[in-house]
Amino acid sequence: AELFDATDCIVSPGFIDMHVHVTGGGGELGPASRVPESKVEDFIINGISTVVGVLGTDCVSRTLENLHTKVRALDKEGISAYMYTGSYRTPPVTLTGSVQRDLVLIEQVIGVGEVAISDHRGSQADIFELARIASDARVGGMVGDKAGIFYAHIGTYKTGLEPLRRLVDETALPITTLVPTHVNIRGDALLSEAADWLKMGGYVDLTANEECAGQLHAWRSANVPLSRVTLSTDAYGSFPVFDSEGKVIAYSYAKPDSILKTVADLYFKYHWTWEQILPLVSTNPATLLKFTKKGSIQVGMDADVLVLRSVDSVQLEPIYVFSRGRLVKKGDWVVRGMFDS
Repeated sequence: AELFDATDCIVSPGFIDMHVHVTGGGGELGPASRVPESKVEDFIINGISTVVGVLGTDCVSRTLENLHTKVRALDKEGISAYMYTGSYRTPPVTLTGSVQRDLVLIEQVIGVGEVAISDHRGSQADIFELARIASDARVGGMVGDKAGIFYAHIGTYKTGLEPLRRLVDETALPITTLVPTHVNIRGDALLSEAADWLKMGGYVDLTANEECAGQLHAWRSANVPLSRVTLSTDAYGSFPVFDSEGKVIAYSYAKPDSILKTVADLYFKYHWTWEQILPLVSTNPATLLKFTKKGSIQVGMDADVLVLRSVDSVQLEPIYVFSRGRLVKKGDWVVRGMFDS
């Protein structure tokens, strides 16, 4: 047996990132603005051992068939990979003809999303259309033994979470089926709505960025419940900035290092304990997504394990990463894709 020196290190479950544009996102500035697709090593070096792939604005040049193939490739290369069916638009694009069939018949599909709500890039669907999609996801999840969530991209329009609140108030859908994301990058009003959503018993997914740790700390100080909060990177998704006329005035894309940076900020800057930090990237998403063999380190689990060391008491560096019991990072060595070795 090989021994691994974890002296003065933190041993953690592998991070779960439930929002990654693994085939590349973007396209809001035309064909040349499509973001490149992901590489397995970029997840591993940032401590991510499980990803959920998603389509976004573009579901024409980016397809579910390509997404499905990419998550299968990532899984073979060394990490666990899943996907949502659908995209921003409604009716949702699917692999088999319906959201429900995708969830039941396609092993990697765990929900529908990211459906764009309160965003000019969405299809401006009414409450009845959203209810049908969410109901299909819920029933497909039940029959397929999946999470069956309706994963909602929340945009900058003033309606915010109102469409989701109406689904809870006006239909029989449970609040836990409806999971909003990007709620922390659209301003204080939406962040406040998200806190109320948590108090109602719902889940929210925060997009990890430079401000995220501070927002979480403020929530904890205000006694906002955090047991149903998750963090994701939105990696390889575009970050366009629009002016009041809807024109793109700035353009960039998200990187897969933002969860690791947020975890480091919570620990070094805000002095959270590991018992407070790690559920955000392990047990919370594992519970939401019904990943019953992920999110903790114990007998019978998938053995997704990180060994993290402090760098100058500011950053965290994964020195060892195990995915499903396989060593995928040791020091500077990391597993790579077939054409990146």
